[in-house]
Amino acid sequence: MPEVTLDQINEKIGKLATDLDANHAKTLEESGKRAREVMDTAVADVRGELKESEARIKDELVPALLERQKAELKAEADKANEEILGRMDDIATRAEMAASGGGVSKGRVEDTRILCDAFRDFAMYRSYESEPVKRAKELIERRDLSEGTDSEGGYLVPEPLREEMIKIITVIDPLESLARKITIRNGNSYKAPKRTAISTAYKVGEQETPTASAPTFGSIDRVLHPIGVYTTGISTDFLADVAEADQVITEAAAEALGYKLGYNYILGTGVGEPEGIFVNGDIATVTGSDVADHKISGEDFFKLLTTLKEFYRPNATFIFNSTVLYNALSLRSLRTAVGGGSDAGDFQFPLSMRDGIPATIAGKPFRICESIADDGTINYLPVAFGDFRKGYWIARKGGISLLKDPYTGAPDWKYLWRMRDDGVVVNDEAIKILKMG
Repeated sequence: MPEVTLDQINEKIGKLATDLDANHAKTLEESGKRAREVMDTAVADVRGELKESEARIKDELVPALLERQKAELKAEADKANEEILGRMDDIATRAEMAASGGGVSKGRVEDTRILCDAFRDFAMYRSYESEPVKRAKELIERRDLSEGTDSEGGYLVPEPLREEMIKIITVIDPLESLARKITIRNGNSYKAPKRTAISTAYKVGEQETPTASAPTFGSIDRVLHPIGVYTTGISTDFLADVAEADQVITEAAAEALGYKLGYNYILGTGVGEPEGIFVNGDIATVTGSDVADHKISGEDFFKLLTTLKEFYRPNATFIFNSTVLYNALSLRSLRTAVGGGSDAGDFQFPLSMRDGIPATIAGKPFRICESIADDGTINYLPVAFGDFRKGYWIARKGGISLLKDPYTGAPDWKYLWRMRDDGVVVNDEAIKILKMG
């Protein structure tokens, strides 16, 4: 047996160690590769499961959750609707009970039922085109707003608001404060007195039969006429965002009413509207002195003043437009100039500049009404003078009604202001009119 040296043993051991190291490295590399493959597979599997879970959540869980929330919200809404609809039914039932007891008209009960049905239908379906809502729209459009009670359509505006509107109307329409105003309680017609002759007083002896005077009064059958302001296109944002939006709308309506009423009391035909003072055929006219240029003169004011009977003068007032006022204030007295001839003197009707002293023309107060004609044209009627409280009546039923309509123009609102009104000359002796010659 050959002898093995130590060097040979060491060489074999070194070779074995090298082979072991190579095998170990190879094993580690293969193990790492297998581990990476396993990890990649696991990650891919997890990602696949996540995608599947995400899809399931999106396709199944989210819709289910939304349906659940919708169901809960619907249940709450249905409960609220049931409460509201119950109240609507209660309102309609109470109205029917009141009607059976004679407290409410059947027409009002039917109107209430139509509006309740429309509210119920809209609360359930949110549609403006359903039959109940259409019936309610038709009802709102045809209802007649009258003064007196809300049962006839519309509601009387609060007293402070009405007073504010009347203040604005009075500034524009002078007869609002000058004429006598009466209130009609029932119905839309009334009888106005008409002076037909002047009563005559006679001496009456102790045992003599009194001498009869001619009839002095008749009556005129008159009808109250509706007059209104219809404001449309008021946006919900305007009402919500603008400070005092209702006040702004109210002032605009009062201004429009003032101009219309002022026109009616001056130039109304008396048919379907008030009888205007300048249209009445019984009021006597006074011919102006300027037959060439047909301009107002100081003499004309004094002629009106002296033509009106003395009984009516203490409370008499001139009414004319702003152009006539300017022409009147521009009038000057003629005075003899130095060396002969004449030149313009002082203003005939200077306005007072002191507080508390009212402006006057020919010593009498005046009011402006822009519906009256200018001077400067033949046969025009530019000035009236008289005690209008004794000569002219303004008749009204109740106050001013307001209907706010959020339905027929949704989403915008409509405001309808309305009043019933008439005007008529009851004593033509108390008024005189200037006619340009």
